[in-house]
Amino acid sequence: MNIDTITVRDRTDTTGHGLPDTEEIARLLASVARPFVIASDRELSVLRRGLTKPGWKRSLYLQDPPEAETKLAGAGLLCVANRWLAKAIRIPERGGQYHNFFCEDGSLLDFKDVSGDGYRCPECGRTYAGDKYDTAYGWFKHFDLATGCLALGLVYQIDRDPECADKAIEILLKYAASYPGTRTSRKEGGMLEQSLDEAAWIIMLAQAYDLVYHSKSISYADRTLIEGRLFRAAAGAFSALDSDGIWEAYHASALGVIGCALKDPRMVREGAARVISQMESELDESGLWPESIHTHHFFALTAYIHLAEACCRIGINLFDEDTSAGRRLKGMFLAPIAYAYPSFQTPAAGDGWFNSPLPMALYEVAFRRWNDPAFAWVLRTGYGFSMNPVNKEQVKHRDLYTRASLYAFLFGRDLPGRTRTPRLESSDFKGPGLVALRADEGSMITFDYGQAKTMAMARRDQLNFTFYASDKLMIADYGTPGWGSNVTDYYKSTAGHNTVVVDGRCQQPVTAPLDIVFRPGIFMQCVQAQSESAYPGVTHKRHIMLIGNFAIVLDELDSPDEHAFDWLLHSEGRLVESAPVVAPAQGVSKYFSDVQSLGEHTDSLLKWEFESCGLAGWFMTETAGSVITASGLTETAARASSVLDLRQTGRTARYVSILYPYRTDTPPTIERFGKSFKIVCGDTVDWVYLSKAPGEHGSSEIESDASLAIVREVGGKMAACGICHGSYVTLRGEQILWAADRFERAEVRMEGRNPVINYDGPTGDFFKLKCHSRAMRVNGHRISASCFDGTASIRITGVLAK
Repeated sequence: MNIDTITVRDRTDTTGHGLPDTEEIARLLASVARPFVIASDRELSVLRRGLTKPGWKRSLYLQDPPEAETKLAGAGLLCVANRWLAKAIRIPERGGQYHNFFCEDGSLLDFKDVSGDGYRCPECGRTYAGDKYDTAYGWFKHFDLATGCLALGLVYQIDRDPECADKAIEILLKYAASYPGTRTSRKEGGMLEQSLDEAAWIIMLAQAYDLVYHSKSISYADRTLIEGRLFRAAAGAFSALDSDGIWEAYHASALGVIGCALKDPRMVREGAARVISQMESELDESGLWPESIHTHHFFALTAYIHLAEACCRIGINLFDEDTSAGRRLKGMFLAPIAYAYPSFQTPAAGDGWFNSPLPMALYEVAFRRWNDPAFAWVLRTGYGFSMNPVNKEQVKHRDLYTRASLYAFLFGRDLPGRTRTPRLESSDFKGPGLVALRADEGSMITFDYGQAKTMAMARRDQLNFTFYASDKLMIADYGTPGWGSNVTDYYKSTAGHNTVVVDGRCQQPVTAPLDIVFRPGIFMQCVQAQSESAYPGVTHKRHIMLIGNFAIVLDELDSPDEHAFDWLLHSEGRLVESAPVVAPAQGVSKYFSDVQSLGEHTDSLLKWEFESCGLAGWFMTETAGSVITASGLTETAARASSVLDLRQTGRTARYVSILYPYRTDTPPTIERFGKSFKIVCGDTVDWVYLSKAPGEHGSSEIESDASLAIVREVGGKMAACGICHGSYVTLRGEQILWAADRFERAEVRMEGRNPVINYDGPTGDFFKLKCHSRAMRVNGHRISASCFDGTASIRITGVLAK
């Protein structure tokens, strides 16, 4: 191979995205001192001084490393380097795919416990052998070498230990000698099967090379070999390959990072321009990645940060706050905060891992670069979960909330003693097609109205929802396991989600997001969508409301032909059956087990138990249908979830569901009076009127002409009320909220004696509220209303209208 002929194709556009031209970047590179790609000499000097005295960073540096060494952490960095000093360096054969190193049930095989019999599953004990698993195991060995090389380079810079530099250089030279040459496609050539993996792997080697560049152990001939036969050979492919999505994020970032390590201005400019271009074209207006937020978003962000950090030290600021509707790095950090559950676990809608909390390591970078109070709050709250976990997922994955990452070790500083909690409100993320409904009580619902992505793991899950309450994910979406598993079809199927299956079939791929009605509020959060293409010939309308801490889900399905409709709910809790099992039943998915029928009912009250809390569900159908329970898969087939299936047959189907979370010491009582409900939980009483509830109107203490009306009492006093599409609500014969004409929505939340009102309706008319206060806020405006005999009259002027 003639290393002089390896060139980089200039793919930067003519605008340059505001980047300096190639000549200016060359000047910047010439003026910057090494190291600078992962850390500068000044930053390392500050770290060095800090390690001379007791503290959390010194403790991290000296402790044993975590088990998974393919991802380098600050914890145990010195120990990792010392282990590599004692190892003989052998470059493995070309590595395969990480996703092939999985058990049939979706569990990752144990890459630390390898025997002659094969690779063992830690969940079920089965072992696997053959080329597929051998090459996949090679993936881990290559990443192990790359993290080892980077650890050696960092310890060389911290401790000035020449042996560490020697060992890192040995790894780089042996990779240069073994590298098979420039890739010809995403999966042909190179050291790893996928160019995506190769880019992530070689970024660490480029960072390590910069750290040992001025070591006395490396000669000019060594640098020529490493740069030409390894880095330029790889960079040529990253420049030439046409790619998009996550692949483009890593190709562009690897090209730019290699350019920094080699001080090649063309590589740096092309990599940076492609990253900026991709953010502008791929991210939605809030800054979210379209494929999935919980995994792909942070995977892409990790790639961008590698390049942004290196560029920042040479004077190219990719952390620029001058955003275009959120399509920049800061937007990529801010948007997931609004999307995450209160426990910081991110909803697993789309392809990726089930347990994916906000990554503390990346937020260390965000806080350092912007000093934004929101990022300080994420770090303080997230690290607090490691000491005081709020649920079993945090206990199981406590290490994800521990301040032990490489970025924390290198750059983390003391966090402020107090941080301001950001105001998190209901949001519509139009790019991925997801709505997050949030309540002040800590409850949250996600609603998926987006399209199936054109990718291997595209899922047929339109109108799927999840429900988080009482510090628990009660109704879950489980993401996807490793693609090499035998159960991945389940996670792509409609039956694996909380939506409606028609005739036992999966939804058709949907090519565009749905139009939705999204109405955030102060007490009532609502979203509504209608799908006609997921099942051609069937119209499915779903309306979800988060009211305080509980949820109401309304489903209407219509078709000119007869169908079987299965309304599915997947819960993390243990189902407490309130009706006896009648007989075994047929499940809508081949992956369901323990399928049982509880008979045919129009109304069903079921409860799920969690540790220290529960979920009560009142489920209603227009006609009697089968109530079926089953066990389904969770993030893998090694663990089961509780599945509820409400089955109806006909041309139409109507489902009305009330989902009420509670603490185990105060389970709710739910009474139904036709279209009205009384829910009592402790000293809280919710009176609900639902016009679409099946059946006739019964005798009740709440009356309304609205599609939905609610009055909440706490300790015998009204705490909140609301109306959708109506003009009044009364409780026990007394007017609570009323107007002369119907309005779209009005909701009231009492703050002490003073109401806070959200009103959406005609202007110019009065509406009235039962209260004794004149001071109130309407649509964010402070007003003084007229009040007489316990009734406040509020006139909606143009100023007060939304």
